[in-house]
Amino acid sequence: MLDDFSLVGITHIIAISGYNISIIAVVLMNVLILVGLWRQQAFWVVLISIFLFVIFTGASASVVRAGIMGGLVLLASQLGRLSRIGNILVFTAALMLLFNPFVLVWDAGFQLSFLATLGLIFLAPLLKKYYGEILSATLSAIIATLPFVLFQFGRLSIVAPLVNILILWIIPWLMLFGFLAIAISAIFYPLGQVIAWVIGLGLQYVIIIAKWFGSKDWSAVEISLPWWGMVLTYIVMVVLIINFFKKA
Repeated sequence: MLDDFSLVGITHIIAISGYNISIIAVVLMNVLILVGLWRQQAFWVVLISIFLFVIFTGASASVVRAGIMGGLVLLASQLGRLSRIGNILVFTAALMLLFNPFVLVWDAGFQLSFLATLGLIFLAPLLKKYYGEILSATLSAIIATLPFVLFQFGRLSIVAPLVNILILWIIPWLMLFGFLAIAISAIFYPLGQVIAWVIGLGLQYVIIIAKWFGSKDWSAVEISLPWWGMVLTYIVMVVLIINFFKKA
């Protein structure tokens, strides 16, 4: 199953990473606004939820990093000031490197989180007008991390955008009702079991999608990118983004 998740590009939904938390935060933000909360209220609810999640899971280094990255994406969305949030992101990365400089070279999780967060901050606004909030968040993170993934792992998931579209919409609901199932079971266990059973159906949906696409030979291809190719790709990407914002 882990191989299937990797082939179709959805390992982020079972890993505690900045990519994961950022996507979930963006989706949850939109869900809360949809059910009637003001944007300011939704922002604080999601931000507090991220903080509680970090504490609840033990506040390990990877979780703290993921929480910071996810919080920065929310802050960027709330402030609407890309230059300001870009400075905050660089400062945060520098602060984390001060405590452990080796993560810059040896920690792929840090590198992926940082790149995905940059994509969510700078690429998502470009894509949002064409693809909507949720899809643009997914695509921007995929695009921002793709050169690094090809360099580091040498595998390109052809179906990742489609599978993410099919799956990501249900993840916040599974997380929400999973929390409710635990809380309610402490009060009335049978009702908690019923909610957990419903969540099980949602999880089966995710697994079926992953297994079906993962079983196809065309779901992923082996493509390796040299280090200079990765650097060149990111330079071109940065130039295009700068030119876009200059025209805007």
